[in-house]
Formats: sequence, C-alpha cells, structure tokens
Amino acid sequence: MKKMMNFKKRNYAYASICASILFMCVSCSSDDDAQVVTPVQTPGQIITSTRWQTTEVFVNGGIENKIADYPGTVSVSTWRLTAGETNSGTFEFRNVSDPEGTPRAQGSFELKDGIRILTFPNGSTALATMTRLDSGINEYTQSLPEQVNGVPVQPQNMVIVRVVHKPYPLK
Repeated sequence: MKKMMNFKKRNYAYASICASILFMCVSCSSDDDAQVVTPVQTPGQIITSTRWQTTEVFVNGGIENKIADYPGTVSVSTWRLTAGETNSGTFEFRNVSDPEGTPRAQGSFELKDGIRILTFPNGSTALATMTRLDSGINEYTQSLPEQVNGVPVQPQNMVIVRVVHKPYPLK
C-alpha cells in the first residue's frame, strides 16, 4: 500500500512538472501572436515630429495638382509644441526655395477636434480641417478664394482646396 502511494505521488509530481513546462512553453513561444502596441501620439506630436513641404494642391475635389495657382499655401513648415502641451505651439512657414531663410509667416497653432487653428501676430486666424495626419502625410482642406497663378479670380469665388504636405526634404 505504501509503495502504491509513493508511485501515485511520483506520478502526480511528474505530471505537475510536465504541465508547468508545457504551460511555460506555450506562454513563452507565442511570439508570432504577440502584438506590438505603438504609443498613441496626439495630432500635435505628429505634426511637430518632422518638417513638412507642400507637394500638392487640389481644388474642389479635382485630381489635377494646382500647386502653382496657390503659392500662399506652398511652404516648408516647422511646428513646435509649447512646453507641457500636446496639441498647441508655434509654427513657421518658409519659402521652398529658401527653407532655412527668414520665415515668411509665423504664429501659434492649436489642433482641436480635427481643426487646425493658426493665429498670426496681427491677430488674424486661419482655420483648416485636418483630413489626414500621420508620419508620411499632413493633409488639410480649407476654403480660399479661387486663384490662377496666385491671383484671385474675379468675380471672387470661394473654393475648397485640399493641401498635401510630405516630410521635408522630399525623397
């Protein structure tokens, strides 16, 4: 009887060890199923992570790049978060032909509920709806006067422009 009890205890111990090893193997070997969790960035953190260059301007849903007609939207832009903020800070726009030169426009920005609000030193503001913002594209739509080569068309019509920026320098 005593021999039978030792045999059962030994089998129980072996079964327990095998189950533990099997559990460890299963839980440790599931690297293929492991998901990498990317930290979530705010729109402000994304827009300030790189400099941006205007690459395309489309008018009223068109597919023809009208960048030459809207020179006011064309720039190399730099965005900086204000200390302690995640969606507001300062911006500078420079000419593409002189991306390190004197800013042609600057001010403060706030990104709120998909809207980009720019405030210029003279107190004027510009609103744009952010349509795509990730590490490769900074895109927005904005209502502007219709233009041809930077000159407003008469009579004045308002159009919706979709402006696309890509990380500077372009590759």
